[in-house]
Amino acid sequence: MPDHTLIRSCPHCHIDRTAFSYVAHNLVTGPLSVEKGCVSAKKGTVFNTLWLCNSCNKGIGIVLKLKTDLNTYVYLDQHSISNFEELETYPVIHNMVPDGVPARIANYYSDAVKTHGMKIYHASGKLCRQVLEFALADRFPKFKGSLYERIKELSGKGMLLTEMASWANEIRELGNDAAHADPFTREEADDIMLLTEYMLVYLYTLPGIIARRALKGSAPAGGGSEEP
Repeated sequence: MPDHTLIRSCPHCHIDRTAFSYVAHNLVTGPLSVEKGCVSAKKGTVFNTLWLCNSCNKGIGIVLKLKTDLNTYVYLDQHSISNFEELETYPVIHNMVPDGVPARIANYYSDAVKTHGMKIYHASGKLCRQVLEFALADRFPKFKGSLYERIKELSGKGMLLTEMASWANEIRELGNDAAHADPFTREEADDIMLLTEYMLVYLYTLPGIIARRALKGSAPAGGGSEEP
């Protein structure tokens, strides 16, 4: 298919700009013709294509449509990507950071996601612990001391639900293991990533939703009387 590499973000390892190598393609629909033993593809022909990320070796599918006639379909891999219109890509890249997270903390969490995707599990685990530490300092700036002491005090004063304090301690302990234990396994890395994601949702995304709903509820109705 067109060119042999593409540069783009990977939905698996989340590296922003990485190379994808072309693997294979098949015809979806469109006019093909055979002239003098040579198969040619006409404008509008659609292909499914498979590409592999050079960083994590996981695949993506891209649906491409020809923007011009190609007289050498049998040598399609020699043609430029500029000859094609990209219709769809699978899987879709979603925002890796939960809504409402401040930029500085979001950057650390993004790095945790990327290193996890690259299978550098010690690094992702340590970064998750830092994310928790920075997030608690941001949301509860009056509470000082070690991370353990702050989690305990926040829980004791009802600022963190008992379950969330338990999650926070799991992140703290797994983060310590990431810094000191060998090996730090993929299972442990998966656990701390998931716990950290939901901790950020609890600390930032959910309060943002509640605040937005409250603001919407307090806005004057657009005509008519309010029903009880």
